[in-house]
Amino acid sequence: MAKRGGKREGAGRKFGSKQRVHIKERDIYNDLIGSFKTGKYYVYYHINKETKEVFYIGKGSNYRAWDKERGDLWQDYVSNVGEYNIKIICANMSELEAFAIESVLIKHHNPSCNIKSNPTIFVPNAI
Repeated sequence: MAKRGGKREGAGRKFGSKQRVHIKERDIYNDLIGSFKTGKYYVYYHINKETKEVFYIGKGSNYRAWDKERGDLWQDYVSNVGEYNIKIICANMSELEAFAIESVLIKHHNPSCNIKSNPTIFVPNAI
């Protein structure tokens, strides 16, 4: 690197083999939505109370996270497990933002009760 005024350009930056990069879920959705948050939608986890496994990830509005009217896979899992926790991951988003975050988190966690589908992303109400 070139020297400028007795100092190397880029001095002070620490890049090396010992540097570790940790990607957190918060980083994933913050990158996706940035500072633009509008709307009534949120993304949530259903978590096995005993094992702490995230077994379902969804997007919703109003009381969807607490709604027990779901598919057979979810019903079977919950009937065997019993109690579960609900965690709101992020809120106050448009439906499109919530859908994008939900998709990334499902891919990252691969929860057992989310239906596995074609990896092509469907974007609702987008033209």
